[in-house]
Amino acid sequence: MTDPDEVIRSGSRLRIVPLPHLVALKLYAGGTKSHADIVELLSRNPDADLAALRDLCRSWRLRGLDPLIEEATGKP
Repeated sequence: MTDPDEVIRSGSRLRIVPLPHLVALKLYAGGTKSHADIVELLSRNPDADLAALRDLCRSWRLRGLDPLIEEATGKP
């Protein structure tokens, strides 16, 4: 799901946020809870495109993603 405007249900105003964007927003928000959320999101989505996620965060000049990826996956 790469379209942030994808509709969940016809008539609903609820939109899906793609995983890389959600992680980037949480990284931007900072704080212990947001970092824990990122670890949980990445743990539950082992097929996530980590290169694309890194690229997106880098394009927004966000720092601190790599330690969270390592915590979630056990890999650097």
